[in-house]
Amino acid sequence: MFIRLIPKNYLNVCLLLLAILTVTAQTLLAEDTALTNEEVLMAVVINQQPQGIVFILRRNDRLFAEAKDLRRWRLNLSDSTPVTLDGEDFYELDALVGLSYEFDELSQVLTIQVQPSLFDATELQGVVTDFRNPTLSPPGGFLNYDVSANHEQGRAMSNGLLELGGFSGWGVGQTRILARDILGDTSAIRLDTTLTRDLPMQMASMRFGDAISGASSWGGAVRLGGLQWATNFSIQPGFISFPLPGISGEVAMPSTVDLYVDDVLRMSHEVPSGPFSIQDLPVTNGQGDARLVVRDMLGREQV
Repeated sequence: MFIRLIPKNYLNVCLLLLAILTVTAQTLLAEDTALTNEEVLMAVVINQQPQGIVFILRRNDRLFAEAKDLRRWRLNLSDSTPVTLDGEDFYELDALVGLSYEFDELSQVLTIQVQPSLFDATELQGVVTDFRNPTLSPPGGFLNYDVSANHEQGRAMSNGLLELGGFSGWGVGQTRILARDILGDTSAIRLDTTLTRDLPMQMASMRFGDAISGASSWGGAVRLGGLQWATNFSIQPGFISFPLPGISGEVAMPSTVDLYVDDVLRMSHEVPSGPFSIQDLPVTNGQGDARLVVRDMLGREQV
């Protein structure tokens, strides 16, 4: 039995088929979009070190990690471009040079191998100068004296050097006086009076009063008075005013770094995975034999 369709019926059938195809396409597109951006909870292991459980974005069988997690793992992201999703930055793991990974679907474990150069560098100080501002001194004072006397054939001679000083949290003031008594002729001479204030954190000293200039090959020292502001390294005893050598290396997993100078252990530090450098090696004159021993968690050593 044949049914004859008039042109109007053809049009209605076509419109019905078009509507069905549109709904089907929208449904498939929605399902595909939902599968494209899928957050999966994974246990992450980096260089055999567990890093906890985090959400990993999976898009078309590609894996993306959130920027905050990668920074927490100390990975260098300066040469990578992020993908922004819902206001958060993600980085594709395949795009990170020096990184490889394996994902176990059954156990939901993401195992990542990272070359040491991809980690952020760690800087260590060989000479630690943890200098803190000293506590201010309470007020006080002092007296120093040096007295001598001589009596011979009815003649008496005596002289003395007196130093009187006072101090507080602001500074130190002192004066020196030379007193003499020769055959009844008594005299006193003020030698110098100085007020000194040290600023340890700035490694500077301020002096007001008398001073003695330094001697030179073309002239002797002279006494003078005035105000002086000068750098003073001596008020920070641990400060080293000359450059010290440094050394660097890299480790694939957390290790212990031991530094020997002339076969004497001078420092030992725990370092995380990645490059590291030790600045200001603890050597006194820039000479000596320095040896760096790196020991990983398995006890393997590299010299």
